[in-house]
Amino acid sequence: MDFIVNLIGCYAVMLTNELQAARCVRYAGKRKKGNAGSYDVELKQELANPGHMNWNPADRPEWLLFEIDNDLMIRETQSRVAEKMENPDGDENALLQLNMGEGKTAVIVPLLVLCLADGFQLARVTVLKPLFHINQKALICRIGGLVLNRRLYNFPCRRDYSIGRLEAREILKVYKECLSKRGVVISLPEYRLSFLLKGYEKCRSENFEDGGDVLRVHEWIKENSRDILDESDEILHVKYQLIYTLGKQVAVGGGSLRWIIIQKLLKLVPKQIENCLAKHGSTMVEIKPRKLSQKFPYLRLLKPDCYEELSNAIATEVINGHAGIQIPEIAPGKRDQLLSFLTNEKAGKEVFQEIFELYKQDSHRQTLLIIRGVLGCGKI
Repeated sequence: MDFIVNLIGCYAVMLTNELQAARCVRYAGKRKKGNAGSYDVELKQELANPGHMNWNPADRPEWLLFEIDNDLMIRETQSRVAEKMENPDGDENALLQLNMGEGKTAVIVPLLVLCLADGFQLARVTVLKPLFHINQKALICRIGGLVLNRRLYNFPCRRDYSIGRLEAREILKVYKECLSKRGVVISLPEYRLSFLLKGYEKCRSENFEDGGDVLRVHEWIKENSRDILDESDEILHVKYQLIYTLGKQVAVGGGSLRWIIIQKLLKLVPKQIENCLAKHGSTMVEIKPRKLSQKFPYLRLLKPDCYEELSNAIATEVINGHAGIQIPEIAPGKRDQLLSFLTNEKAGKEVFQEIFELYKQDSHRQTLLIIRGVLGCGKI
């Protein structure tokens, strides 16, 4: 039986080589007729790609079928990127950038889908709304044919949709069907966030049964799916992080203190950057003055240690009263705790309690929290 499987695999590999040779002949024929242009580039790319260099067709038979079904040869860069995103370092999120025309949507995303949708985890592809139908058709053409036969699922959700317990259970049932059949979910940022907000909306209206079911479905999706973001720089933009609001409009905590304090902190940055430059040289920081003195200089911090030193220096200026920010003077023995509170993102509960015991007025607490948000959370 193994012999027959290996024989079929060898035939499939030879078929990809034959298809590649046919493409080269076709491109060369069109080039000879005077239609050089893109055919010249495609011919060179085919000749430079021997195929199957950094992946084994025996380990990834679906990639081999993908090549045959779509009449292409996976390039080394494409397979390397797909494998890197399938198994990222440290089991963390992976973000990779490629030039236009490198086959991100047409090749790499389908390869990833074929790997991830294995019956044990759900593959979910999130795309931009203007490109939804294009990406949907591309995935259907690439992996939805008779050879690979992967089914695409779509779960639209908007604010005007009514989703209760029955609908949530039916949605979960279809998701589980997609998982078992190794299908692929294609979605939009609006669909994903609207579904989550539906759960919160039900809970806010004290309809906890419906809201609980919706949120449980969302939690199941989080635990069982791997997400692929096509054009991630746009999808992760802040404009896609809020679809619609819930509840009454309230003022932002801190009010005008937010931008007043941030401006005062930024005024301290150029001087402290110059101190870092004088102390460590250009290996730690780069600074380029602007032609107009009123404009903020170009700055680059080249090492993480530099930011820690910069935030400590700015926080020290604030504590010493040199920033023009109104906070009561603190006892010398408590300065280290306040400095840690302002600059250390992972400051513990004990530090918060100690600082809030020292500063009991709400305006002082708001001021310190804004400074901590800018310096301690790396927002400067």
